Amino acid sequence: MKQEKQEQPNDWEDLHGLFEESFQEIDRDIEDHTPSGQWFEQFTLSQQEALKRKYRKELIIFLVLAVLIISVILFALYESLLLFAVIQGFAFLAAAGYGGAAYYKQVKRI
Repeated sequence: MKQEKQEQPNDWEDLHGLFEESFQEIDRDIEDHTPSGQWFEQFTLSQQEALKRKYRKELIIFLVLAVLIISVILFALYESLLLFAVIQGFAFLAAAGYGGAAYYKQVKRI
């Protein structure tokens, strides 16, 4: 029995040694490559430029749509009061439907 107890630590030591050798081989095979600070600065600047371009594009689209919608509403108001009322009613129903659908989805998730 004493021999078995003495052999177990040797087995663990051998296993531990094998693990250490394997890990050292893996560490040697893996290249440590960290990009330079200049690369990070360049990457950050390029990302900021991309975000600025996206923001400008979205802002232009928003402004064009806003002017178009306001023009149609004002045209309808001055040309036909009935057409204006129909547009307003449709807008109210669309907003109520969208709000109801969003509320239903939120309640359904809970």
